[in-house]
Amino acid sequence: TANGRDSSSNPSYYVFNNCNIAAASGNSVSAGAYYLGRPWGAYSRVVFQKTTISSVINSAGWSVWNTGDEMTSNVAYGEYQNTGAGASGTRASFSKALSSAVSISTILTSSYASKGPSGAEMLASHKLAQEIIARNNDPEPVLDFEELNLLEHYVKDPSRAKEILNSKGYADEA
Repeated sequence: TANGRDSSSNPSYYVFNNCNIAAASGNSVSAGAYYLGRPWGAYSRVVFQKTTISSVINSAGWSVWNTGDEMTSNVAYGEYQNTGAGASGTRASFSKALSSAVSISTILTSSYASKGPSGAEMLASHKLAQEIIARNNDPEPVLDFEELNLLEHYVKDPSRAKEILNSKGYADEA
């Protein structure tokens, strides 16, 4: 997972909320074989919150970019209330245990629901896509651009988008 934020003033985040990280069914993966992420850019910012993390994730949680070129001095990597075997252990020194969840309002700003087509709609359509995929038990879903656009336009009312987000665990306030 790599957020390529280019400066500290760039507001972008990657936030994984209520997810499940595990090897695909039928695949054998060694414990600790993978990391939550590593810096893609000097100001990378990623949060995993309320996520179930299996033993496939290394106890350090996060990895440096490359030995000798770690790129960790300005990253913001955090975790909040994660569970599972991969959620424990001594985490990398450049990551933090957060005292509260990152709210949807922090990510999209408090006025996200009052604007036209917005990140809230896009996020709602993404959640809708996840639900559709789950209902169809598709282990390796492939949605093309046209299908994603159709899903995005499914939620045109920003207040409905907010309602959907909140019902899926993306609370307005942490």
